[in-house]
Amino acid sequence: MVKRLRGWQLEKEMKKPEEEEDLEKGPTSNLATALLSLWAHGKVSGRTMRWLAECALLDGAQHDDLVSIAKCGSHGVHPGNIHRDLMATFCKGIDLPEGFAVEVACKNPKTLKKDKDTALIFLPHLMFAKLASYEKFHSIFPVDILEKFWTQAEKLGDDRLQHHPMKTNGWKKNTIPLFLHGDGVEYQNRDTLMVYSWGSLLQQLNTLCNHFLIADFPKSCTDAETWGTMMSWICWSFAALEKGQHPTHDPEGKPLKKGSPFYLEKGKPLAPPWKGVLWAIQGDHEFFSNNLKLPHWASKKPCWECNCNLEKGPEKLWYKTLEKGKQCFEVITNEEARLHPRSGHKLFSGVIPGLTTKMVRGDCLHILFCKGVLGHLLGGVIHYLLWHDGVGVHQSTPPESRLGALFQAVQKEYVRQNSPTRVTNLRMSMLTDSKQPHKTWATLDLKAAETKHFLHAFIPVAKELLSMDLVEEKAMLQALDAISKIIKLYDDADVFLTETEWLKVMSLSEKFQDRYAYLSSWALEKGRKLFNIVMKCHTFQHLVENSKFLNPKTHWTFSSEDYVGKISMLASSVSPGVGSTKISAKVAPKYRVLLHFLLTREGMDLAAKNIDP
Repeated sequence: MVKRLRGWQLEKEMKKPEEEEDLEKGPTSNLATALLSLWAHGKVSGRTMRWLAECALLDGAQHDDLVSIAKCGSHGVHPGNIHRDLMATFCKGIDLPEGFAVEVACKNPKTLKKDKDTALIFLPHLMFAKLASYEKFHSIFPVDILEKFWTQAEKLGDDRLQHHPMKTNGWKKNTIPLFLHGDGVEYQNRDTLMVYSWGSLLQQLNTLCNHFLIADFPKSCTDAETWGTMMSWICWSFAALEKGQHPTHDPEGKPLKKGSPFYLEKGKPLAPPWKGVLWAIQGDHEFFSNNLKLPHWASKKPCWECNCNLEKGPEKLWYKTLEKGKQCFEVITNEEARLHPRSGHKLFSGVIPGLTTKMVRGDCLHILFCKGVLGHLLGGVIHYLLWHDGVGVHQSTPPESRLGALFQAVQKEYVRQNSPTRVTNLRMSMLTDSKQPHKTWATLDLKAAETKHFLHAFIPVAKELLSMDLVEEKAMLQALDAISKIIKLYDDADVFLTETEWLKVMSLSEKFQDRYAYLSSWALEKGRKLFNIVMKCHTFQHLVENSKFLNPKTHWTFSSEDYVGKISMLASSVSPGVGSTKISAKVAPKYRVLLHFLLTREGMDLAAKNIDP
């Protein structure tokens, strides 16, 4: 008896030959790409990945890539050989530089005694030279817009360009503006990894293709000398990148000798005609102060961009003086920063020609959104709404009930505005101490993206709850409106603001500072700990002023924060059973494999976007 075909089997038999051709296997397997991405990111082990590929084959998958993964380690019989087989099959001939080994001083986290160990550094000039051989080079470094970028920067009168050593023949067409980013990120429960990365200011690719790892080292085993040695090599490498050719001397200024890994390439162009210059140093204030040794926010002279003071007198130089008419801050010029740097860090020692503290740029993520000015403003307004009846007075409606009603209204606005990022739960602890709500300064503590989008959803709610008849409530609405318009203007503007846009943002900033200063004074009179004036209120002014020369959106650190999260995930995957001083040596080869896949394997970019830290 002939078996009767049904369902998908019947459809398969009835398909025309040309329809069958559409179902042919592609050159790579999407599932294999996803599995390799999970492995390279440190989300799954090689052993787990092999097992998943084998399961897919048992369910009917037939792609050669899945077969290759499944048979690693003799089909799992010898799990210790799986990594070796994966590398031999999918990572043949990686054309990326290996981490350069440097012996660094450190401390043993167990004994707290001084020690020495090896750190691996991906020298930027070597990475740049290798990246030039990949098809994605022009996407990573969009060189077709370089001349437009530098012409506009020159037109705006950016004093960082005055007498800059990079300005040689054809510099506008072949010099790529770069950023350097530094940040610490937790990679295990009791330790943080300090991560340095770099990339192009002008491209908008996937986070991992926009940032390139330089070096990392755990804070638990870092001492005062650890990064000094690494920084000597890093600065030396960036100096070569700015010149566009391989160095002829070592970091100590001695000619390279035979036997040096850099000897054979000395004096040769890196990736003609391209070169790169550091144009923005990014990070949070903690990184700037604790790592780059710039003035701390609690020091007597806390700002490296002007001559403001921590102390109240003279008031015109007090950093808490926000009203424009009362200020007398003198902004430091690039030449002054070069001659008298406010930091003794290696970056500003002149090793990298033209690099000064004027390249250190504050960003919206840390100044506005993440525990920043906007958090203080939103926290103050919400706290006022919750304890609307006053301090020490019985509230006619419990603050918890008010918070619940407020959040319900915000959620409706999220839906109406189709907000891409939403706070899923607003608790009293995110705002203040619920047991002692008037003891500490009210601040809305959310993630940066959450704070940014919460603002837009909160404003319509605030307009319903606050009255323009009361001076303080009117000031709250005006401050919210001004800062919202500043953020929207930066979001919508190009790499460079037009003259009209910059004047508009300056006007909005002055209005915000004036209203916020009024609210701070009003709260002080009423005995409310609201609208605290912190150092970020001052650095916000510099951010707005500096936006004349470059839109803060170009160098804000949203993608950088995502990047260090990915490196944290990768470091966490290699850390079990590994001493802290050895982490750097383990992270580098793992990162090299991940970058290789991102540069060479089709679909890896998409896979990377779907992997959360």
